[in-house]
Amino acid sequence: MLQHTIKFADDSTLLVPADSDTDLETEFNNILAWANTNSMVINLAKTKELIFYNPKARPKSLPPAISTIERVTSAKRLGIYIQNNLKYDIHFKHIMTVSSQRLNILKLLKRRGLSLEMLHNVF
Repeated sequence: MLQHTIKFADDSTLLVPADSDTDLETEFNNILAWANTNSMVINLAKTKELIFYNPKARPKSLPPAISTIERVTSAKRLGIYIQNNLKYDIHFKHIMTVSSQRLNILKLLKRRGLSLEMLHNVF
């Protein structure tokens, strides 16, 4: 019987400090080479670049972007929205929106006569 091994990695994160001896593009190319050597593919369409900075000391110039990667100001990691300025207002807004939507569903179901026990199950 012939067996096939499939390798899959859902998420990976590359962190390169500003004071690193190696630049971001070199590190990224190392990851691409490693993935290729290990029969893995990096989905460049889903790959994003996020540069963190201290909001009180925003950098005057950003490092050059990697040409094939989209640079974003926020990203969702493990269910939490992180922002380049280390604030959480996007995450809080998301939580408030989701909470409000779910509360409205419970109110609607209560108005439609759903029992307290069933509302608890939905909750």
